[in-house]
Amino acid sequence: MKRFIPFVLAASLAIAGCSKSDGTGETEKPIQEVKTGTDIRDKYISAISELQNYQHFAEGRTLNQKYKTIGALRGTDVLVAYIDASGKLFLMTKFKIDSKFIDKIGQIGFAVDGRSKPSDIAALMFLEKLNSSGPTGSPMPAFYSIVYPHSEKLVSVGIDVSNLDYKFISYMNLSYKTFYCYNGAWFLSFYKSTGAPLLQDTKIPEDFLMKSITAYYFEENRMIVLYNESGNLIVKCFPTKRPRDLTAPLWQNMINGYGYLGEKGIDISDDDDNLIIKLKEPNIQYKYRKSTGLVVY
Repeated sequence: MKRFIPFVLAASLAIAGCSKSDGTGETEKPIQEVKTGTDIRDKYISAISELQNYQHFAEGRTLNQKYKTIGALRGTDVLVAYIDASGKLFLMTKFKIDSKFIDKIGQIGFAVDGRSKPSDIAALMFLEKLNSSGPTGSPMPAFYSIVYPHSEKLVSVGIDVSNLDYKFISYMNLSYKTFYCYNGAWFLSFYKSTGAPLLQDTKIPEDFLMKSITAYYFEENRMIVLYNESGNLIVKCFPTKRPRDLTAPLWQNMINGYGYLGEKGIDISDDDDNLIIKLKEPNIQYKYRKSTGLVVY
């Protein structure tokens, strides 16, 4: 299961982007342009009057392109707003970032990750200032605010990457109770309702993901991985963080046929008790108990 990494081109700094490796030897070209400046404030101030109180601005979209997203920064104060298709304010949140970033941040912008599932997630990046006296290149993220709607409000998940060797967040997704993502070789998860950390020191289970079609993580330190075995779709459940010698799944089940389907042909979601696997063509849905893997009819 290959992973693509989000990169940025800072248009206002006229910087040429370059591809980078995600730590597995794979590369991906830059796919996002940062739009920032007071023209964004002027464009949206009629819908968001609070923008007059901020200095730096960014415009983007959610991962599913459903909403326009506006980010604004002044000192440590941050505003993120969602604008619906009619141009009206849908939701807005305000929060603060750590004061240690004041002198580090030179620009903000929204990331696009080509590996993330389409969703209402928006990823606001706080980009480090470029060193004018040293080598120049694409600005690197120092901090992420991952924002998404939940219970009629916007939840913000803060991820500090300023001291990490690998500074990009990818594979962002929402399950019923969690938000999760990758940071290089690491898996991060958070409580969906609050944004509080859940798992922060867990390696991505590369051995389980080899030759897989797709994977889906959910609460209580668990994941399901789908494989094509002899033309059948095999569903295996593993602990995300596990003892080193564990290789057997907690449970597994099989969908006869359909092993030929790729990741884009499969949607996975969950509710309080069950995992739902939907095959897009043909339009078939399967439901399994999270705890046992038993089929729910």
